[in-house]
Amino acid sequence: MNCLRHKMNGYDFWYRQKESKDGLYIEICGLESDHECRNVIIPEEINGSPVREISEDAFFNCGSIETVTLPEGLTIIGASAFKRCVCLTDVNFPDSLITIGDSAFFCCDLRMANFGYNLKTIDASAFANNQKLKNVKFQEKLKTIKEFAFENCGIVSVTLPDSLTHLNFSAFDGCEDVESLHIGAGLATNYYDRTIGGACCRPSKI
Repeated sequence: MNCLRHKMNGYDFWYRQKESKDGLYIEICGLESDHECRNVIIPEEINGSPVREISEDAFFNCGSIETVTLPEGLTIIGASAFKRCVCLTDVNFPDSLITIGDSAFFCCDLRMANFGYNLKTIDASAFANNQKLKNVKFQEKLKTIKEFAFENCGIVSVTLPDSLTHLNFSAFDGCEDVESLHIGAGLATNYYDRTIGGACCRPSKI
């Protein structure tokens, strides 16, 4: 399906119009030009249709982006959508967001991640190699964190919600700065040794 172009917030966005049982919606495909795009505001709607998805590779390797504002109503961030946006330090995660795809924020420069209330799945390597990512906040609808999701991040404290039932053993591999860990009721406590930093990490508070 070919992408269309729409000018908003000072940028030319590429997008697709798609259809679901609830009607038409928009998938953002990227920007006309990513040069000097420092502060990107994703529109809430285009031509009356709500923005629900960001496609895979949409902003891949956009080295100038520093902040991204995501709209309420967005449900999916596709695989590698912001991969290697090496200057990206700040993203808001709306409560409507349900899925963050594989490597979506791989090798960015995020400092914190405060996830929305409806997030259910964080896919493989979604935030891997964000070495300055120290603070993450998970909410009570989160179900799954897949392999290497937070590999080699600088996370200091981890609180896993009771709703979490699937945590891949490598999800926090290489997170050597973890000082405290709380495991929710949805997981067995023996996940600790193999999951949070592996052999390199021994949190002082469990």
